[in-house]
Amino acid sequence: MSELDRLMEDLGSLKSIAKGWKTRNKRSLAKLRGSKDLDRIANTAHSEVFATIDCMDCANCCKTTGPLFRSQDINQLAHYF
Repeated sequence: MSELDRLMEDLGSLKSIAKGWKTRNKRSLAKLRGSKDLDRIANTAHSEVFATIDCMDCANCCKTTGPLFRSQDINQLAHYF
């Protein structure tokens, strides 16, 4: 089994686990709202996750999420062009 196949299998398992934790996740997110430590918590979580995941092996985000453009972004791009 290739590394990519193993990673994709792990991602499938992760989706199942995440669905099971939906209520717990909602409660945790509710606690974070208005937290003064939110940036620190998010940066710590980001560092921990990306220390173990190489996005270049999967690139699933790139396959499923398109670019998001706000009105401000569109105006700036239009002015540039």
